[in-house]
Amino acid sequence: TVLLDGTPVLSCSLLAARAEGRSVTTLEGLQSEAAELGAFIADQGAEQCGFCNPGFMMNTIALLRENPAPSDEEIKAYLAGNLCRCSGYEGQLRGIRDFLTWKQQKAAAGSENPDGVRAAAGTGKPAGGAAQDTAERETEKNGKGGAR
Repeated sequence: TVLLDGTPVLSCSLLAARAEGRSVTTLEGLQSEAAELGAFIADQGAEQCGFCNPGFMMNTIALLRENPAPSDEEIKAYLAGNLCRCSGYEGQLRGIRDFLTWKQQKAAAGSENPDGVRAAAGTGKPAGGAAQDTAERETEKNGKGGAR
């Protein structure tokens, strides 16, 4: 999956001539967004073979750009074309849900906390699991916020 003018399309079925003069974005072009989201999907054990991950990432990023607060039904409908041979899709859905919750908490904390991240009690580290820690590191590494 690639984004063609911001819309997900199957790269294997798109003739290169049809992409001429248009914006084509691959997963590599979305590394910071993908790393944050991928950490939450991995935290749910939904990256067993890796076959479906790029498509899930690209489609989820496109969905969230269109609809920042989708319902489970909207997520499932948007991702319906992705094939997953290992996990049965529930892990991906849980990971996306956790990612959305983390983003909402981060946004809410940003209005209350100058660092923009809710800290776990007494640690000074972001509240949450390994996925949150990874997402925060990626955000900080890419210069898109102060995560401490």
